[in-house]
Amino acid sequence: MYIAIDDTDSREKGCSTYVMTEIIRRSGLDLIGYPRLVRLNPSVPWKTRGNGALCARLGKGKGRKRECGIIERKPVYTFESLEEKITREELIEISARAIYDLAELLEDGTNPGIVVGDTQTNPEIYWNCVRGIENIENVIESLKKSGHSYLGIKEGRGIIGAAAALSWRPSLRTYEALIYRYPHPEPISFQSKMNAAMMAVGVKGSFNNIDLQNQYAAIFPRERTPVVMGIRSIEDSDLLSSSLEIADKNGITYDRAMVFETNQGTDEHIESEPATLNDSHSYSLHCTVKGYPYSIRGSHYFIEVEYAVKSLKAAAFEPTKEFRRIFRSLLPGDRLTIFGSYSQGVMNIEKMEVKSLSVAYQRENPICDNCGSRTDNRGRNDYRCRKCGSIYTIPHYRIMERAIEAGRYDVPVIARRHLSRPFEIGGIK
Repeated sequence: MYIAIDDTDSREKGCSTYVMTEIIRRSGLDLIGYPRLVRLNPSVPWKTRGNGALCARLGKGKGRKRECGIIERKPVYTFESLEEKITREELIEISARAIYDLAELLEDGTNPGIVVGDTQTNPEIYWNCVRGIENIENVIESLKKSGHSYLGIKEGRGIIGAAAALSWRPSLRTYEALIYRYPHPEPISFQSKMNAAMMAVGVKGSFNNIDLQNQYAAIFPRERTPVVMGIRSIEDSDLLSSSLEIADKNGITYDRAMVFETNQGTDEHIESEPATLNDSHSYSLHCTVKGYPYSIRGSHYFIEVEYAVKSLKAAAFEPTKEFRRIFRSLLPGDRLTIFGSYSQGVMNIEKMEVKSLSVAYQRENPICDNCGSRTDNRGRNDYRCRKCGSIYTIPHYRIMERAIEAGRYDVPVIARRHLSRPFEIGGIK
């Protein structure tokens, strides 16, 4: 039986992934495959922090098994196939009780949803939710047609994300091992965080672990949440054991852990080269730089680009830190592919590929043909040699050395979105 939940955390606290581990614990059932953490459109205005929905398949497992987590020091296994099922009514009741016990239901804007069924939902729901904005009426109509059961708490908007998580059919996937301590972890020293993040770099296939330049340990959450630590990887082998070893070696206490299959780092929120640009969508656009970079208060940088026949702005906001140096080095005529979210004529850059650089020239005083000295500028089109008095009317131009090269440029780890695929991680299964 499939169970999916969403919108059980607030903007400041709580964690939907922890609620899912509690549903697994309370059900007493086995996992069939990994539980899934499915990130949805990062530009939705009312999203919680990571806009992640959860899905798991539960029942009596059979066939090969492997350890995918621990809860209260007992191993949790994922199996290849399903032997027995739990009833929908039982699973909805268990899930609802866990949500009421753990979710931040009194927070404004938190509207949990549960979807349960024997099969996955329509895959269109996922694509509509990861790349656009779906409405609850359409989702409920689809759930009724497919015979899925659902429950909304308060306004029940979480039904949308839950249905989307249940409809995700991975073509690309990554993994994340999340380690928890409920209700909230003990404080961890800055040095312990940095040490653990450096160790995470050595985990097979891991990415987005640490930002040394900005002294940011990305494997630790910034918000108040039951999550102690999370390590992302393109490989699932040894991810759980390596993550627990890092926690143990750095004195980080925990009471449960779980490996999730995710769409993080897949770029599935990105649409390529659309005919029309819509607000709150994310795109990759081949474009040409039309103007010089400029800044506004707050150290946010903008540049005008041309996409097809449309002129728009690309932005590197302050949180992108040193990436702005690359952005500031662009010049008119440079050809780019930019990736990011679009709103009101502005692309918020997540990463960028510089396809080719324009040739830029720097104006100089000419060299005297007679004595080889650099002439002085005496006014408009008046260049005179100080030594021999020769006069020239045409300045000299030389090709400028550019501060950047053609290539791929990621924003630093501290500014990366969950769904954005860093150029540096290479192939994803």
